[in-house]
Amino acid sequence: MVECMVWLAVWLLNDYLAALLTAILGSMVFAVWLIAQISEYLEPSRVPSWYFSVLLTTLLATLATAGFYVVLNGGLDFLMVNY
Repeated sequence: MVECMVWLAVWLLNDYLAALLTAILGSMVFAVWLIAQISEYLEPSRVPSWYFSVLLTTLLATLATAGFYVVLNGGLDFLMVNY
């Protein structure tokens, strides 16, 4: 919940920065989660199960907040071209 509030604050302050951070952090977290899942499948380790839950929660909170902002705002302001 706190993570969503922080992300929403970033989105409200600067949607361009928030979009970049969402893309970068979301990609990194997804890559780490995917590699961890593959390595766990190939050779089980003693990594606690909450580690995978934290990664998925981070990814989902980031994407959910971005989606919430885009729906409420009607799009991304920096993509709108004003002539």
